[in-house]
Amino acid sequence: MTENPKSTITSKFTTQLENFGITPSTVHRNLPVTKLVEIAVQKNEGILTATGSLSVKTGKYTGRSPDDRYIVFDDETHENVDWGKVNHQVPSW
Repeated sequence: MTENPKSTITSKFTTQLENFGITPSTVHRNLPVTKLVEIAVQKNEGILTATGSLSVKTGKYTGRSPDDRYIVFDDETHENVDWGKVNHQVPSW
């Protein structure tokens, strides 16, 4: 009997989540945009606008912190990025 590759991948993904203490009852992976929008609306996480786009209220604290911009430091970026408080270096390994 041949294993379903999608089932095996989902099983591995679920195991990884459980290793982090996350135990989902359902896992949705690689869904098309239309299905993601449908789920968001069903869960009251957003609404469809008159133009058909998804609109959500993200809350007060959803912006990116200005101090967490990390850029790979390599031959291409070392002279082209203004390194400092905002642009932090990450090694290229």
